[in-house]
Amino acid sequence: FNFPVDENPDTSWQAGRITNEAINLSKKSNKPVHINLPFREPLYDNATSVSTKRKTDLINIERSVNINQLSKLAETWNQSQKKMILCGLMPKDESLNKILSFFSTEPSTIILTETTSNLNSENFVPCIDRTLGRIIEDPDFIPEIIITIRGPIISKKIKTLFRKHNPAEHWHVEESESAMDVFTSLTKIIPLHPFHFLEALSQNIQINKDATFHQTWIKEYRNAQINHDNFLKTINWSDLKAHQLIHETLPKNTNLHMGNSTSVRYVQLFSYDKNIQFNGNRGVSGIDGATSTALGAALINKQLTVLVTGDLSFVYDINAFWNKQLPNNLKIIVINNNGGGIFKVIPGPFSTPYGKENFEAENPAQLEHLAKAHNIQFLTANSTEDAKNALHKLFSSKSTCILELNTENCSNDKILKEYFCAIKN
Repeated sequence: FNFPVDENPDTSWQAGRITNEAINLSKKSNKPVHINLPFREPLYDNATSVSTKRKTDLINIERSVNINQLSKLAETWNQSQKKMILCGLMPKDESLNKILSFFSTEPSTIILTETTSNLNSENFVPCIDRTLGRIIEDPDFIPEIIITIRGPIISKKIKTLFRKHNPAEHWHVEESESAMDVFTSLTKIIPLHPFHFLEALSQNIQINKDATFHQTWIKEYRNAQINHDNFLKTINWSDLKAHQLIHETLPKNTNLHMGNSTSVRYVQLFSYDKNIQFNGNRGVSGIDGATSTALGAALINKQLTVLVTGDLSFVYDINAFWNKQLPNNLKIIVINNNGGGIFKVIPGPFSTPYGKENFEAENPAQLEHLAKAHNIQFLTANSTEDAKNALHKLFSSKSTCILELNTENCSNDKILKEYFCAIKN
């Protein structure tokens, strides 16, 4: 959106209209908007008055699937023995959680969630990558129908699996009329709130008591949980150990923000308390803006707001702290492995001789000095015991605080690979 340049009654009215339209569009689409504010020289004249603009509320009208369309979708759904609902990024939604819980009791249906889905149930599979460590490329695990709902999916493993083994039907459900064809098999876009669609579909489904698809996935999820717990008892200080300690000590009702790339993927390996709110700058490939987003969130809520991020992402967005209003409820955990640790794990960069120089991009900055430059309390830890003590100090701190968990000299990539090997056993 572009504001008008000159000030007069007409442009003042126009600016108010633009502001309302931008805010309502952002609310409707649950996506960001950008407003340009052009100025003419001289820039420094004082305003003589401030006019109050009226607020224009957007009344949300819920769309619905007509009876004939719903009947055809339900017929396709009921004929399938293997159905999956895969949940992407979204805010907490109790109504949606409840209707998904209903679907999760159907023997032919499995619900997969990520932390960014902010959904919880004993019948869901919340740790996709961990569970997929046990899933072989067997037809028993491949759904005939996938419904994806809301925002981007983090798991590369599930994208790879279903691009290789396409479901016959892929329906995407969210309010927007656009959808990413993440499995190269998209067959239907359903531009509705997922709750309203699933509620309508639920009234037309037939329960297939003889199906085993749900139990097939749940069994592997639970076996993966056992192997996960056993492996974590054996590991030394590392990225994975650091995330385990964060998982074990994070206070309830925390607003948890995750840095893009490595941090958000490690968090996906753990099952968190349902009272944790998860947020992340997902949907783009980049590391920018995580700290600014977390700081902004901490300013407008009274919850403990914790950002878990990597060293490169942290340094990239260090100017977020150039701010007079540093919130006391903001705590930042930087997993410092001195570079882009993700590039030691993913196949392409790992196999090239130029990985360390051109992909990992070692970080020369001293995080303690950066914290001191912004007058922010700083803690550091280089071992499991030090980290336990430091996390306690961080969460009890009364001001903005940064904790560096230094894992630079650890075999992070080796431990992660051993972890997924252990999951399979």
